[in-house]
Amino acid sequence: TAMASQIEPGSNYVDSRKTENTFILARLRPGVTATQAKANLDTMTAKLAEEWPAINEGMKLTLVEPGWAGELLRGGVIGFSTIPIAVAGLLLLVVCVNLASLLLAQASERRKEIAVRLAIGAGRGVGC
Repeated sequence: TAMASQIEPGSNYVDSRKTENTFILARLRPGVTATQAKANLDTMTAKLAEEWPAINEGMKLTLVEPGWAGELLRGGVIGFSTIPIAVAGLLLLVVCVNLASLLLAQASERRKEIAVRLAIGAGRGVGC
C-alpha cells in the first residue's frame, strides 16, 4: 500500500471503501479449516454491512484455493494460452515436414550417385 500512489497516481483505491477489485493473499492458521475461515469472512462482511450499509450492502468475500489469482482468472488464462501453444505446435509441425522433405529430396538426388558407387565397389559414404 505504500507504493500505491506511485503505481497509480491520482487513484486512492487503497483508502476507498468502494474498491471492489482487491485480492488478499493469506494463509490459514494451523488447525483452522476452510469452512471456519469462510464463516469468519461471512461474519466480517455482515458487520461491515451493518456499519456501512450504503457501501457494503451485499458485499461478498470469496475464499479460494491457492493458485494464480485462484479460480477467477484460470479460465481466461487457459483459454488465451491455448492459442499461442496451438500456433507453436503448428509451426513445429511445418518445420518437421519441411525438414523431412529436404532430407527426402537429398536422398533422392544421391540415389544415382550411390548406385554408381556401389557398382564400382565403393561404399555409400564419402570417406568409405
